[in-house]
Amino acid sequence: MGLFTAYHASERLARVVVLERGQIGDPMTASYGRTRSFRNDYLDPTYARLAHEAFRLWIDFEQRTGSKVLVRCGCLNIAKRSVTPDLAGTYAQQSFETLTRLGMRTESYDAEAINRRFPYLDADLGHLDLEGGVVDLPAVNRALALALGRRGVRTLERVETRSIVQDGASMRVTTDRGEIVTRSLVITAGHGTNAVLSLLPGSSLQVPITRDRPREAKYLVPPAGARDRFTAEAMPVIAYLDAGIYCHPIVDGLVDAVKIGYYNPPDVPRDRTSIDSIASFVEQCMPGLRDAAFRDVEDVDG
Repeated sequence: MGLFTAYHASERLARVVVLERGQIGDPMTASYGRTRSFRNDYLDPTYARLAHEAFRLWIDFEQRTGSKVLVRCGCLNIAKRSVTPDLAGTYAQQSFETLTRLGMRTESYDAEAINRRFPYLDADLGHLDLEGGVVDLPAVNRALALALGRRGVRTLERVETRSIVQDGASMRVTTDRGEIVTRSLVITAGHGTNAVLSLLPGSSLQVPITRDRPREAKYLVPPAGARDRFTAEAMPVIAYLDAGIYCHPIVDGLVDAVKIGYYNPPDVPRDRTSIDSIASFVEQCMPGLRDAAFRDVEDVDG
């Protein structure tokens, strides 16, 4: 968020400075790791439209920087009757209805069609957001660093902000590396936002923020001879958000295993299901990976 704010601000302003408490690609931030999902398939139509606009901005970023940061493999939301009996009420079905109302590109599959196209899956319905996929995080960080460097943006890492004081039409930001006087200040501090807001004179704003981290994340290496089924050329991002599951495909040159995470999605109130781990999801919904070798995902943000 901070670097992209600086990227767009640098198109409009002569001088831009980024103050980073940690470092770019810090394990406590969302720029750390290898892949992230990008998708339109939200329940709230406003959020879906924002995501769709963000996709346009990603394309613009790729064209301007000459980089390739999006892996356009699609995002498939699935549901299985034995796991979530009310298929009509599942995230997959409701988000599909939202995208359909908005006129976005989708494909739908019943159990037979899923078995035919994605034989490693066992599900009763699937809706594919054709514009979804994964973001190559290292590629984004490289492209941003080059673009910001060319535009003369200063990025100061490992900086502690100590005070923020209004001074006429400007603000004085005091850090352990000196003072910066600025006309505009944008806070993009993630879960540290409230600590920064508390430095603003007269501000009582505190944003309700909770950390959301996967309870479990694994890399699974498919059995010999089956790898091609699980690459981004054949496998989309797969999500079963009612059960708190997402899967990322193998991306050649970036990650050589399927990534599966199990978490408590903050925007999906869900009842208990029979899926309570990655292992139980694989057993019930992704039999093609039952014999996969697995290891913990260590390059995951905090």
